[in-house]
Formats: sequence, C-alpha cells, structure tokens
Amino acid sequence: MKNGNLNGADPSAGRLTFAQAAESPCASCPTTPCCAYLPLGKVRLETLTEVDHARFLLNFDRIELGLFRTGRWELFYRTPCRFLDPAAGACRIHDHPEQPRVCRHYNPYRCWYKASLAGAEPDGFYRLDRRRLEALLPLLVFDGRGRLVDVPDWATMSIAFRPLPMPGWPVEGDLPAADPMDQAWREEAARGVSGAAPATHTYADLADPCAGCEAWCCRAVVLPHGKPATATNLDFLRFMLGFPGLSVGVAEEDWQLIVRTTCRHLAGGRCAVYGRPERPLECKYLDAWGCAPRVRLGRPRPPGYLRLSLEHFDALTALAAFDADGRITALPGVGALRERIEADWQAAAPPRGRSGREKRATRRRKSR
Repeated sequence: MKNGNLNGADPSAGRLTFAQAAESPCASCPTTPCCAYLPLGKVRLETLTEVDHARFLLNFDRIELGLFRTGRWELFYRTPCRFLDPAAGACRIHDHPEQPRVCRHYNPYRCWYKASLAGAEPDGFYRLDRRRLEALLPLLVFDGRGRLVDVPDWATMSIAFRPLPMPGWPVEGDLPAADPMDQAWREEAARGVSGAAPATHTYADLADPCAGCEAWCCRAVVLPHGKPATATNLDFLRFMLGFPGLSVGVAEEDWQLIVRTTCRHLAGGRCAVYGRPERPLECKYLDAWGCAPRVRLGRPRPPGYLRLSLEHFDALTALAAFDADGRITALPGVGALRERIEADWQAAAPPRGRSGREKRATRRRKSR
C-alpha cells in the first residue's frame, strides 16, 4: 500500500476512502446487467457435435455464449427481468417478500456482472453471438473422430472478435410474447376438458410429420435442468422464472428449461436455410417422428408433461416437502401439480352468472 493523503481522497482519480469504497457498487452501475443477463448453465465445446449445438443455439434471438479465460463456456439469455424498472434502473420488488433470496443476498462487492458487462470488454471474458462464433469456427481444429484438439489462444480470439462488437446495455427490442398454449390450457381447464381421444391415422398419414406443425422446435430453446434438491434450488428457479419467456418443463423423469425465443432462420413456418451449409447438423438430422417440442410445447395439456411458469411457483412449493436443513424430501408429480394449478384457477374464477334461458324461466315462474 502506498502512503498518501487519505483525507483528501479523490474519487475521480480512482482514489477512495474506506467509506467511499464501501458505498454499494450498485449505486454507480448504470445498466443493471445482473437483471438482464440470465445464466442458463454451463455447456461443453469439446466435439464437433457440441460445437454444432452451440451454432444451433446462437441462431435463436437473445441467446449468447460466454467464454471465460479458464476455458469454461456458459449459455446466457439476454433479456430484462420482468421486475426491473428500466427508467429507474431498480427492482420493483426490492425488499418485498416475493423478491428471490438469490437477489436479496447477492453480494454486490463481488459482482461479476458489473466487472464483466457494465464497461469495456474485460480481459478474462468474451460474449459470443452468432457472428463471433462463425468467426471462431475456421480457427478450430478437429481430429478424425470429431474431437476438438486445437483452439486459438486468447490473443488470436481477441483479434477475430474485435471487428464484431457485442450489443450494449440496456437490452432493447420487444420482449418475448406470451406462450399461446398457456391460454389454451386455461380454456381447456375451464371447460373441464380432460383430453380428447387421440385421432387415428394411417402409416401414410405420418409420412410428413412436419406438415401442419407450427414449428415448435424453432420457437423455443429447451435445455436440460436437474430436479431441484433444496429450497435454494427452488429459490433460484423462481429467480429464473422472473425473466420473460422462461418456463420450466416438468416430467416424471426429468426437468427442462424452456426459453421462448425464435430461430432467426424461421420464415413462414419453415426453415429458410433448409439444405444450405449454414443449417446446423442438429436440424438436418432431427428425427421429425420423435419431435418432443411438437408434443410438449404445441399442446395445451401434454400427457406426462407440464410447463411451469412464475404464476405456478406457489403451487409447486405448496406441494413440496422439506427437511429442517432445506433439503427437498418430496416433489409433486405432473398430475398432482396440474390438479393443484387448475384448482387454484377455478377457485380464483368469478362465479358464473345464470344463462339467459335460466333467467327467462325464472321470470315466467314469477309471472304465474
């Protein structure tokens, strides 16, 4: 530590007293990237297939990759939290009971977001969009088995990325639209529909499974997500569901993250780069007969699967059980969770008024 005039610390020169340095770093953060850059999980880029999958993911709006100097890759969703007041740059539910604990107890003095996203691109972290990944691809070397064996050093990547600046903050553009299947689910539940009998088709009818499909595989990114094991896991799930377009797919055997976003190549319900080199291998070799998004995302009440959004979070926690240390000892299955959500909707619905026929019959009885 250098000696100096501590009483005359000059903040503009980067010299602060302890009291000045102890002021919350949030007060000087103009863009609140912590509320607009959601980590979706780590990814591996060690094989041709995994690199192609990254290429596939970056075709979707608001999806980015982050590369740390340590070699770790992570996937991010770039959109503002629904509780962020963009004008004030502040959380609308700060210190309210519904604020997730992960936000309430986040230590701003160790904030990775401000250091990595609020200013110039740092030395130890790169954001990658589709353009940057395409610039990186020619620099990668694979062996005959498709394993990634050589990558450029940090300085070479810096040169490749420099002409391709990333968008800054705050995040601009329209927010993801509401999931149309959510409203369809409510309507079916209100009518008491338990599920129509499946239609019967011939083998020839199934020759083109994509015919008539709304291209659900191109309207969302679906990622694996482990079942929550603790109350802390559930709290982080609530934090994630606060971002528009995010929901959780719940099945008996696995859970998933669903990010409602659209592939940039989707045009008129079909792929605009079909048969072209830029089409990801993942799309080229998709078995359309086994398309999970069509079943799980394109139906209001898919069998054995439930799309859980923020409005359903209380129903989930009400049916979960915990031990004294916050470990989850029981989670509801899809059927029990769906029943609870639909029962809550029914309880909150206003009482139905009498039909016109009932009212006329009452008037006739009174006139006799």
